[in-house]
Amino acid sequence: MKNNSLTQKQGPKTQTVFIGSGISMSTAIGKARVINSGLGQVPKYHVSDTDVPDELKRFRNAVAKAQKQIARLKAKTSSLTDTTAEELELLLDAHAAMLVSTRMLLGIEKNIAELNLNAEAALEIVVEEIARGFEKVKDAYLAARVQDIKDVGSRILRQLMKTPYQIYSKIPKGSIIVAQELSPADTALMDPASIAGLITEQGGSDGHTAIMARSLNIPAVLGVTKILSKISDGDTIIVDGDNGRVIVSPDHDTLEEFKRKIEARRRLNRQLTRLRSLPAVTQDGVLVGMQANIELARDVEEAIHAGAEGIGLLRTEFMFLNRSSAPTEEDQYQTLKTIITEMSGRPVTIRTFDLSTDNLPQSKNIRTNKSSNPLLGLRAVRLSLRQQRLFEIQLSAILRASTHGEIRILLPMVSSIHQVREVKKILRRVHSRLQNKIKFQRTNCRH
Repeated sequence: MKNNSLTQKQGPKTQTVFIGSGISMSTAIGKARVINSGLGQVPKYHVSDTDVPDELKRFRNAVAKAQKQIARLKAKTSSLTDTTAEELELLLDAHAAMLVSTRMLLGIEKNIAELNLNAEAALEIVVEEIARGFEKVKDAYLAARVQDIKDVGSRILRQLMKTPYQIYSKIPKGSIIVAQELSPADTALMDPASIAGLITEQGGSDGHTAIMARSLNIPAVLGVTKILSKISDGDTIIVDGDNGRVIVSPDHDTLEEFKRKIEARRRLNRQLTRLRSLPAVTQDGVLVGMQANIELARDVEEAIHAGAEGIGLLRTEFMFLNRSSAPTEEDQYQTLKTIITEMSGRPVTIRTFDLSTDNLPQSKNIRTNKSSNPLLGLRAVRLSLRQQRLFEIQLSAILRASTHGEIRILLPMVSSIHQVREVKKILRRVHSRLQNKIKFQRTNCRH
C-alpha cells in the first residue's frame, strides 16, 4: 500500500491527498469527526502466585461480559437490512464461538497461570501469536481473518480495561468518521443517513468492516497510513471510494469538481433505477441477457434488485472457507436451495469449488498431497478429481437443489477434455444414486 501524500498550497490551509483502499464505488464530502477508537497502552505486570486465581477470575468475568455484549448486538440486528443483518449475525456468531473454550482463551489462561502475567498482557501475547500465524498464510481471505481475532481480543480487553466503545448515534449528521480502526459491529450499527463516510488507518478491502460498509453503501477508504496525525475535528474531507483517496482541506476547484461528480452519480442512479426493469436490447434489436456474479448468499437480494435475469456465476468457495471442517451435503443443499428459490425460476450457474490444498478445510476424509504440477497447483477441478468424496458431496447437494429451479454447473480451471469426461462420469454416478429418492425434471440439470 502506498504510504505517501500529495500536497498543494491553498492559502491558510493545505490540500492533502492520502492513499488507501477504496471500499465502495461512491464518494462523500463532509466534516471530519476524529474518533479515539484505540485502547491506549495495555498494562503489563506480573501477579503473585497467590493472586493468580483472582486474575483468572477477572479474565473469565471479562469474557462473560464480552459474550453478553455480543448477545445484545445480535438483538439489535433486527433494525438492519436483510443482507447486513445476515452478515452481522454470521460474524457475531463466529465471534461468540471464539469466546468458548478456544485456543485463544486457553492460551491466555495458561499465560496467566504459568507465567504469572496480568490478563491484559497475557491476552495481547496470545492474540499477536495467532495473528502472526494467520498472516503467514498466502491467502487474502484467510489473512483478512486476522481482524476477527483482533476484534474478539479487543472486546475482552475493553472489558478488562473498562474502556467503552464509542456511541456513534451521538455524532453530528453528515460527519466523516476518522479512526484508527472500526469493528464490523461498529460499522454495521451506523446509520447511513447520519454518517457520510468512513476512513481508518487499519483494515483492508477483504475484511468484515469493508463488507459492512459496502452493504450499507457508506463511502469508505480503509488502511490510510498515519492519517490521524494529519486531520483535526471539523476539517473538510472528500472520501473518494472509487480511487481509494482521501482529500483533506480540498481547494475550491477540487471541492466543486467532486460536488459535480456526486450530483452526476445521483442522476445516473435515478436513471438506472428507472431502467432496471426493462430488457437489455442493443440499438439493432439484439436481446442481451444480463446476469449477476455473486460470492455470498446475501448477494442475491442485490442482484434481484438490480434487475438480474439470473446468476451467471455463483462461487461456492464461501461455504468452505473460514471453518475447521468441510460443509456437509445438507449444509450445502440448504444454502443452494435458498439461493435458487430466491431467484424464482431465473437460471443459476453454480461453479464447483475453486479451492486449493492451502485453503481446503481439514477432515479425516481429506488428504492433501503435494501437486505434481507446481505451476497449476492442486486446485479447482484438479483438486475435485483428486478429492472425489468431497466433490461427490457437493455434486449431490447441487443436484438436490436443482429440483427448486433451473441450474447449470460450471467447472473451474479446466485444462483438458479428459477432466470434463471424468467429471461427467462422477456426475452420472451421483445422479443415479439420487434418482430413486428425487424426482428430477430433465430440464433442471443437463449433463
